[in-house]
Amino acid sequence: MKKLMYFTLLIVLSCASTPQSSGNKQFNAFYEMGLSYMQEAKYQDAFVQFQKALKDDPNNQFVLNALGLIYLKFEDLNKAEQSFIAALNIDGDYSRAHNNLGVVFSREKKWDKAAVQFENALKNLTYSSPGEAYYNLGNAYYRLKKYKTAIKNYKNALRRSPGFYIVYYGLALCYNMIEEYGDAAFFLAEGIKADPEIKGSRGKAADVFSARLARTVDDDSRKDYHDLMEILNY
Repeated sequence: MKKLMYFTLLIVLSCASTPQSSGNKQFNAFYEMGLSYMQEAKYQDAFVQFQKALKDDPNNQFVLNALGLIYLKFEDLNKAEQSFIAALNIDGDYSRAHNNLGVVFSREKKWDKAAVQFENALKNLTYSSPGEAYYNLGNAYYRLKKYKTAIKNYKNALRRSPGFYIVYYGLALCYNMIEEYGDAAFFLAEGIKADPEIKGSRGKAADVFSARLARTVDDDSRKDYHDLMEILNY
């Protein structure tokens, strides 16, 4: 996922998934080695292994999704988009690829297009990680200034992933925008309690938010941190 220092509202990627064995031992070896390298953050090594796997099975949606993730790490949004679309052309119900394509559009601030992909991800009732798509959908609607719809999706994310602390910050920002300041303060407090870097300390929260703001280059996210620090004073 994109590091917190760059985005207040994290854009959550769906990880590369492990398919059932294809029966092709060479393909399986390349793909599994690629996954191993990804977990070690050796992205160029992973890229090479996934390219080898793709050569063995050009119509494998899992490899195409994994390559899309690598291209995102390389900040090559065009190739990432192409990879996720190629995966979806093979399997239109592949929720992870829908979510990840939505991430590409989010990085490009194409929020309407991003929302469509996150909603597509959620249409598949067998999607094992719907919390990430609900959260990303909440982010998209927040950026579109549809705050009540964002709140609904953030709460759906919490129901499915109760420990997902960053969702509380999204809720705090939403309630702040609709001038429900008591709820904004409540959800910020919940986020501070769950944030592993802050561990419930309101005094430390101001320092952490200031440090994250200093490392943040995205204008929207800089505003988010300013808003969170304002909510701290409620």
